[in-house]
Amino acid sequence: MRAEGHKTLRAMVEVLNARGIRTRRGGRWHVSTVKNLLQRLKSNGGNKFQMPAKL
Repeated sequence: MRAEGHKTLRAMVEVLNARGIRTRRGGRWHVSTVKNLLQRLKSNGGNKFQMPAKL
């Protein structure tokens, strides 16, 4: 998304929701959800496939 010019959290939220991409629990995206996801990806080295210990 950033490569497409969507650099703000709000812009990313709008794109995800417009494309019909749902969160893991099937909900709509919010700024806080995207922010938390990006922080998790950064903290675990960008390993997209690392799952949390508890679901």
